[in-house]
Amino acid sequence: MNWIFTILGRGVALNFAAVIAVGHGTVQLVLATLICAVFAGKAIRTLPYYEVSNTVLDVWYSSAAATICLVTAAAGFQTDPERSDVSVFLPSNVYESFTTAVVVVQWLSFAGPTLVMAYQLLIAFDSSKWLIPSRLRPLSRED
Repeated sequence: MNWIFTILGRGVALNFAAVIAVGHGTVQLVLATLICAVFAGKAIRTLPYYEVSNTVLDVWYSSAAATICLVTAAAGFQTDPERSDVSVFLPSNVYESFTTAVVVVQWLSFAGPTLVMAYQLLIAFDSSKWLIPSRLRPLSRED
């Protein structure tokens, strides 16, 4: 039950950060990065779910969101009233590497949860459990 409040708190904190720093994209992104990183750390520390793969999903999503926000803030994709377009000052290869990093992280954000969901579907049925190595199978309540 406590974890539900943590998830709700993350959502409230992200919305609050967006309201506090309205008009300052860099500050919003850095605050979102910190909030997501703290949430991922808490999930790793507390392991809130019976099935560890659900914790992996929470950590994966939070880490991906934090990474995307941080790379976006560093690359200057956002706008700030006091700042000009950062992409004009960066060499083209640096800016291209930032954009490539964002795209790679977005694909990893999709691939990781897809693998975890496939794992969860395989362990859900007795007919497909044999496909998962015994070390990766969750312990039954009898074990």
